[in-house]
Formats: sequence, structure tokens, C-alpha cells
Amino acid sequence: MPAEQCDVIVIGAGLSGMCAARKLTQQGRSVIVLEAQSRTGGRARHEVVALDSGEHTFDLGAAYLGTNQLALIQLCRELGLRIDFDDPTSDVIPVRAEGSAVYYLNGERTLASTEAALPWSAFNPLSLFGIWRMQFRLERFIQVMRNHVHDPWNAPNAERWDDWSVEDFLKSDVFFTRLDEDMLRVGVRAVWSVEPAEMSFLYFLWYAATAGSLDTLLDNQGKDAAQGFFFRYGVHDVCQRLAAQLGPVVRLDHPVMRIAQHDTGVTVTTRAGAEFQARRAIVATSPAVSSRIDYDPPLPPDRIHLAQRSPLGRTIKCYAVYDEPFWYPRYSGLSIGNTTPLIWTMDCTVPPHPASLMAFVVGDHADALGGQSDAEVQRAVCAALVDTFQDERFRTPRHFLYKNWSADPWSWGGPTGVAPPGALTAFGRALRRPFNRIHWAGAEAATAWVGYLDGAVSAGYAAADQALTAGL
Repeated sequence: MPAEQCDVIVIGAGLSGMCAARKLTQQGRSVIVLEAQSRTGGRARHEVVALDSGEHTFDLGAAYLGTNQLALIQLCRELGLRIDFDDPTSDVIPVRAEGSAVYYLNGERTLASTEAALPWSAFNPLSLFGIWRMQFRLERFIQVMRNHVHDPWNAPNAERWDDWSVEDFLKSDVFFTRLDEDMLRVGVRAVWSVEPAEMSFLYFLWYAATAGSLDTLLDNQGKDAAQGFFFRYGVHDVCQRLAAQLGPVVRLDHPVMRIAQHDTGVTVTTRAGAEFQARRAIVATSPAVSSRIDYDPPLPPDRIHLAQRSPLGRTIKCYAVYDEPFWYPRYSGLSIGNTTPLIWTMDCTVPPHPASLMAFVVGDHADALGGQSDAEVQRAVCAALVDTFQDERFRTPRHFLYKNWSADPWSWGGPTGVAPPGALTAFGRALRRPFNRIHWAGAEAATAWVGYLDGAVSAGYAAADQALTAGL
């Protein structure tokens, strides 16, 4: 059969790829979106569970938004979602703030107001000073990086910061206390699902700068918090509306195996041997997953090394569903810490459906639990919930579901790709730089809210703009 032709082929029907395709079609260009899986959404995956109250959607991947994630908010409104952060009937729901949060820091269990970023009342004056001192140093560095969100490798001290891991930074100051160190380690594991020794300190600062501040990135309460709200009907509602708007140009079950470039365009070949031709291509995956494709001519060395040095975090995202939220009113459902396998938990109850708690197992704990059976995963997670909230009722959920992202053949982990020491200054310039007729999207290619849904949206738009500017 002759190759199907269009102006731009987009590889990947995650949020970033579909946003790139949407912008191109709005500019009058023809597109085809090729998706390897039998669904859209990429790392925004959902599962529908039949409950007595009807079907309920659980976000097993990306799920949250905040009021300053403007690209995502605008997209949702254009797709017909009602985004009103002050209206309880809106299509977004605030993370529960009523009740106490459980913190495990420095080996101790502490209760504090969920509305507070940290259990300040539990700290002695020396600890408070140490925490303030660490935050002051980090925010001062992040302020520098805000001027280099497009080119972190050119920031002052970039090479020195990129030589360090986050763990190296913690060991660089003899005045850091064990509590200071524990707080930052918990934050790294909670946001990136890796261990602090695995992440470049420069990458850490840059990522925080693209979110505005470290407080915004780590917080899950308040309108500006990165995890302040979740979608009433799940992120898949956004993805489905976007896919419906694009229509039949989205082709599922079309894993791309090869992209060949020539003088006038590109030829894209799928695993089944189908060929598609276009003037340009946009690869909307993480750098790591983009390396699955065979490129002719081969990718430049720095792009190859970038893909090899951008591993994704190791995440197991779980939901435990109960008949009622028996942890109310004492607990909000929020817990943070690294004493148990759970790095953090959060209440995700959406009336009238039964109560549910979301829990993350990440990093080394995810590695240890990843090879276990479904029953063993449930047993370990629910036992950790019992330890965290000190209530035996958590041991026997009505329903339990989880997603081990490291075992996903098309994602290789989550939530995002992470740069180890040395990678960003050596190979970061290849992150968004086109390779002849190939452009790059995906949340890792963003310059605002890197790694988040909002970043995926803006990176898709940016790749479409690149293709349009280059000539279509």
C-alpha cells in the first residue's frame, strides 16, 4: 500500500503529542498521531472500577494541577471542562485539608495541620533555624536558575552544581542536621521517585525553578501548590476530549519503529510495516523512550547520550478503596515520610463514591516491591497504611489497585525523566534542539513545570511552533 501522507507526523498520543497535533491542525496543517498503545494519555493512565455507586475513574499516573499551571488550565477550559478553584461543584477538587497529616521525619512520627507545609510546632528552635537556613540557600540558588529555565547549562555555577548529586549537596554543609537532610531526601523521593544520590543538583534546582519555587513544587495545599487539586473525572477526561477533538488522525496500536529523513521530509515505519510520510515529525515521548526508535540518519551523539542518561523514576502508585472514610475527622489522609515503604499518601475521595486513599511507593522501595505478586503488594501497602495511621481497618480495603510504572513497556518508569550528575551540562542542549526534520516534545522538554501535565502541554505547543517556524 502507498504511504499515507500529511504535513506532520506526531509520535505519541500523550498529552504533549496531542497538544502539538491540536495546535498544528488549528494552523491548518494536516497531522497523523501514531500511538503505540491501545489508549491515549501516555503517563496519564486511568482505570475504571465498577462500584455500587457506579463506575469510578482512578488516575494511576499523572493526576494533579495547581492554579498557576496556566497552560493546562487554559487547555481544559478550551475543551469544555469547568475549572473554578473556588466552586466545590467544579471539575477539579481540592486536596483535603481538614484533619491532621502524619509526618515521619528524623525517625519520628508527628501529627500536624494538613494546611501547614511542615509540622513546625514539633521542631525545636535549633531545628527551625536549620530548616530555614537550608531553604534560604536552596531558594537563593533557585532564584539564579529562574533566569536560565531555557538553558540551565549556562547558569552561573552550572558545572559545579551538575558535578554534585543532591546527596552530595547534603553532605557539603557540616551545619545541616539529620532533620534537614531527612526533609530534603523525602522531598526528592516524593517528587521524582528516585534516591537523592541519583539526581544532579543542577537538575534539581532547574526543575524547581520551572515550577517557580521549591515550596510550590513540594506543597500539596493551597491554590499555588503543585498537587493542590485533582480532576473530578480523572485526567483521562482531558485526554479523551482532546482525542475526540482530533478525531481519526489519532491511530492507536501503531508503535513506531523507524524514522528515516530525506531531502523533502520523513518516512515513519510502524512495527506492522505501515509507512507514513510527512514534511516533519514530532517525537512526543521522554528522551529515554525516544531511544526505542531507529533513526536514519542516526541521532547526533549528544542526543543519544541524553536519552541514555535520562532514566525515569521508579514509581508504584496505589489506591485503597473503603466503604467510608473512617479516617475522618482525625486525619486528612495526607502522610509524608520514609519510615514505611510509602513516601506519601493522599485522600482521593470523590462523593458519592466510596472513600479512597492514594499511596506512592518509590525509588528503592519500589524496586524491592516491584517483583512481588499483586497480593503481596496489597499486603505491604495496607500494612504500611496501618502503621502510618494506626488503624487496623486500613488492612482490609474493599478494592485495591496499583500501577508499577517501571514495568510499563512504553513508559519505562515515572513520573518523569531525571538527569544524573553531569548529564545536563554535557547533553542538555539536545533536549529541545531539532534534529533536521525531527522535533522533540514531552514533559521533559518543557521550560515551565517540567515533568508535569502543564509542562507536557506547553512542550507540545513549543514543538508545534518549531515545526511551523521551520517551514510547513
